Parts: sequence; C-alpha cells; structure tokens
Amino acid sequence: MKASDIMVSQVVKVLEGDTIRTVLEKFVTHRIGGMPVVNHCNQIKGYISDGDIMRAVGCQTKVVIASPFFSSIWHDTQTMEDKYRDVIAANVMDIATRRVVTVHVDLPADEVATILGRRHLKKVIVEKNDGYLAGIISRGDMVRFLNDQYLHKRLS
Repeated sequence: MKASDIMVSQVVKVLEGDTIRTVLEKFVTHRIGGMPVVNHCNQIKGYISDGDIMRAVGCQTKVVIASPFFSSIWHDTQTMEDKYRDVIAANVMDIATRRVVTVHVDLPADEVATILGRRHLKKVIVEKNDGYLAGIISRGDMVRFLNDQYLHKRLS
C-alpha cells in the first residue's frame, strides 16, 4: 500500500494570491483547520493552518536584549479585533508556512505513518512529480486505513 491508496484527492485548497479572509471562510465552511496553498497550476506553494492564524492575531511580546545589563520588553498594544481586521486583509503567503512536508504518491504507507508520527504532523500533503498537489493524508485518514486494512481482516 502507498500514499495514493490512503490520500483524499478532493482537497480543499487556497490560491497563493488569496487573502486570509478566503482561508477563514474555507476553514469554517469545510470544518477544517488547515489546507495547502497552491498556484494556478496546482503546484504546492505552502500550507496554512489555524495555528498560523492564532499566532497572527494573538498577543505579541518581544524581548529586546541591548546588553548583559539591560533588556527591554515590547508589548503589543493593538487589540485582537484590530489585528484580526489586519490579518484577514493580508495575503495568505504572508503567514503561510512555505517549507511544507510532502510525501510522494508512491511512498509506502508505513513511511507515511512514520512521517506523521515522528514529525508530530496532523496532515501531510501528497504530491505528484514536480510538486503538483495530488491529495492530502490526515492522521484520521491513516487510522481509518489501518482499521479497514487490518482490524476488520483480523476480526473476520
């Protein structure tokens, strides 16, 4: 078995030129927490998650160390509502992760499970040759696959 046997091929995705508003609308409509970012040719350009958005609208504090004897702390004074308003107008690539973990459609299923587990990923993008989006595999997809392949066979 390989990645293509497990993946969901009907992937909710966003274009690299879209705004965060579009991302949030898709998150809510499809009840998801992350999706690939692609260009018009369906090549993978990044991944945007609800965690990326939480970091963008959350409280920002920076510690600036000027010397061993002096440091200053900068606190964010912008309200969450103001940050949210700014974020939804931003381009998806402003906060998306650009270095995305992908697996090839032909990667064996056990290696996909290893990547999801060892890297603590919720989802992994499945790609065809040259970085084109083929599908996505979530931890849930992997669990369902394992259950369907091995648990039901054993109980029969």
